[in-house]
Amino acid sequence: MDWLNSCLSGRKQFTTVNNCDSEITTINCGVPQGSVLGPLLFLIYVNDICNAAPEAKIKLFADDTNIFIHGKNKALVIKQANQFISDLNCWFTANKLSINIDKTCYTVFGIGRTDKDIKINLAGTEIKRVTSCKYLGVLIDEKLKWVENIDYIYNMVAKYIGIFYKLRNTLPATVLQTIYFAFVHPHILYGIEMYRSASISHLDKLSKLNNKLLRILQRRDLCTRTEELYKTYNTLPVTKILVFVHKFYYHKD
Repeated sequence: MDWLNSCLSGRKQFTTVNNCDSEITTINCGVPQGSVLGPLLFLIYVNDICNAAPEAKIKLFADDTNIFIHGKNKALVIKQANQFISDLNCWFTANKLSINIDKTCYTVFGIGRTDKDIKINLAGTEIKRVTSCKYLGVLIDEKLKWVENIDYIYNMVAKYIGIFYKLRNTLPATVLQTIYFAFVHPHILYGIEMYRSASISHLDKLSKLNNKLLRILQRRDLCTRTEELYKTYNTLPVTKILVFVHKFYYHKD
């Protein structure tokens, strides 16, 4: 404890603007930025946040806090949401933390929902409603169609087209294969368990882009069968990965 105390106490800071230094002040709370102990101490510090709203399904990832609420009665769900937000805000205030209202939002999930009378407030300020939100790197839209997430993956991967054209004539095949599995394949695989339920047209768009990138890296023409592209890299097309994931989760026996 003495070692931790020495790490956290006696720290001072000042600000420099246009070569002018502010007065040196003592830091009474927080952890050293960029330190190895910082993330661990922060997790310990917020470890009891779930006790602030025991009935809420609170999911934490570093400093990202999410609450999931569901129910058949809309009025009850709204009441619970406002109560949970209020309870969490009290916890944050007691622990000298604050919720960034600009980064706080909520989404109402459900096919065909057009509720316009839902109001969620944080300390008297209405929280903005969004049609989609990013959760652990996956864009979840309110209708659960996964269109925005697939478009996000598509745009992330499509930017490599020009880069791969330049690299394919300068790097050996083994290095190009490594580049594919480092920069393209992970984007396609991440969250595929969820977005596999998207429409065939959107999945086909992603699949065709993946085929194009493989042709570029392998220096193949349009006459090359897609099976050969995936066989060369010992991997599967997007459609077959979806089938594999489905069988893995629902047909384990």
